[in-house]
Amino acid sequence: DQNWLVQMELPSGTETGVSFDVATIITPVTGIAGGLCISDAFVPGFYTLAGNMQNEFLFGLELCPAGPVWLSIAPNGGTLSGGGSEDVTATFNTFDMLPGIYNAEIQFTSTPDVGSPVVDVTLTIEGLIPPVNMEMDWECTDVMITWEMPTGGDPDSWNIYRDGAVIGTATPPNMEYMDEMVDPETDYEYHITAVYDGDESSGTAPETMNVPMPEDMEPTDAAAEHTGGLNVQITWMAPEACVAPDEYEVFRDGSSVGTTTDLEFNDVVPTGGVYQYHVVAKYYFGDSDNSNFAFVLVGIEENLADMFEIYPNPASSFVNVKADFTIESYELLNNAGQVIMAERADATSFRVNVAQYENGIYYIKLYTEQGVTLRKIAID
Repeated sequence: DQNWLVQMELPSGTETGVSFDVATIITPVTGIAGGLCISDAFVPGFYTLAGNMQNEFLFGLELCPAGPVWLSIAPNGGTLSGGGSEDVTATFNTFDMLPGIYNAEIQFTSTPDVGSPVVDVTLTIEGLIPPVNMEMDWECTDVMITWEMPTGGDPDSWNIYRDGAVIGTATPPNMEYMDEMVDPETDYEYHITAVYDGDESSGTAPETMNVPMPEDMEPTDAAAEHTGGLNVQITWMAPEACVAPDEYEVFRDGSSVGTTTDLEFNDVVPTGGVYQYHVVAKYYFGDSDNSNFAFVLVGIEENLADMFEIYPNPASSFVNVKADFTIESYELLNNAGQVIMAERADATSFRVNVAQYENGIYYIKLYTEQGVTLRKIAID
């Protein structure tokens, strides 16, 4: 059986296992003297150059995407006597084709060679020529859209549609549009139409875009400082996201205490104690995750903090805690403010095993009859 196309890897020549029986679509397959043909029947949507030599060798080469087959002639071969002639019928098929101007050539060859005339063919399909080849990409929270116009298409403008509604227009020669600040992680369907003297063409094939959520949206390096009395100043660094937040919301012990567009906030606490702060960046499409948590001592607990010995700091295995009075209990908190250990102590000294925790900043919260205090420790 000599009528097979066999796919091979180059330059090794290794067969991939993919093959195709040409006789299933081209009959008969004889090629007694060998020859070439071009067909879009081998691979749907692609023209393939195929060849055979004395029924011994076949090859196929994909050339380019195949467009609509709108022109055919019959007969497309035959034999003529000297001085003879034969009528050739050209058939035009415009089914499922868009308005526009299409060009083709009919090339004649002969054996022996008595000339190779070429007949140029132009097909014009009346109607409003629509845009084609719409492509989309995204940058941050913006959607970038481009398109092309077929030959003969010269509209006054283009309408850009999102989810069935016009969101903007473009005018020649700019065949591009930026849809700015869309909601991330939301499906949007786009298509483009051309406008001629107020009349609108059909649209490009609709396509869907979903912009991912930007990274690094949360504030960083939040810190809280007691500035006197019951006043606390909270500071932080702006997010590194590709889009800027509208404002920031500050939380004390999990409850909102206010918003600001600055990178600092002044809070007045109700009484002395240990307070926990974090900050959230607020965007037009929603809120970021929490910043790191910051702790601050206000009031008598500040003096109490100096009455403890906590060492080594940084620590890798154990942290020793000593005081001149009894420590009733303690909690170990991570930098997110989560309690990861809570134990009774009822002692003036004890050790805390920190070997199982990852490197980073932690806080130890100590409860005594004199009050509650907090100390920062590092694990490395």
